[in-house]
Amino acid sequence: MLPVTGFSAILCRTALFRRFSPDELENIRAAGQLRLVEEDCYFFQQGDPATHLYVLVGGCVRLSQVTVDGQKIILRVIAPGQMFGAIGLTEPGAAYPISAEASEDSQALAWETGLFKRLCGNKTGVAFDLMSMMSAYIQEIQDRYRELATERTQQRVARALLRLVAQVGRRMAGRCISNTTGTGPKCGSACGATPANPVRPARLSSTMTPPWKRRRASKTWSPPPASSMSITR
Repeated sequence: MLPVTGFSAILCRTALFRRFSPDELENIRAAGQLRLVEEDCYFFQQGDPATHLYVLVGGCVRLSQVTVDGQKIILRVIAPGQMFGAIGLTEPGAAYPISAEASEDSQALAWETGLFKRLCGNKTGVAFDLMSMMSAYIQEIQDRYRELATERTQQRVARALLRLVAQVGRRMAGRCISNTTGTGPKCGSACGATPANPVRPARLSSTMTPPWKRRRASKTWSPPPASSMSITR
């Protein structure tokens, strides 16, 4: 577990808190509740009342959504210093549209949405920063839908891996890949693959001959040129 001073240092990296002074950040940290969640357990699940928002201070969290036909799609991976579950700030009484699952033992600071509004209500620019954060998430979702409509599964897998590195860094991405995607259904859920559109190895081009069908060229004998032949009597 991180020391208390480590929590304040991580909050400084959160986009929504960039306008706050160190003393203000300490007050916000002190008002938060530390929640510890074990690997493969949830901070909240899709459909739960959106009563709290979170900032991850340790570990790794995957945000996922279950579709109407029961398929689980991973939308985003959260690294320390990033906020998640903030829908209650903009829509009082809303439910979480996603689930937040720890891909390893994780810890986060949580604030009740009403308390958080009181802590940040008088700070100039916080509402604008929140809208900017939500706008970035909406743009990301739009990009995902465009990829689903226009790109092959292999392209989406590559984009999902690049996006993961951009979100959490190369070192954290390696841990998240081993804990989150791996092989099989979880790998597909990170890029929108479905049983009807699974991840398959690239096929051989029609102009390529598989190695097991190639035959070694046979050597044929040809007579030497006539000038080199001698006749013996």
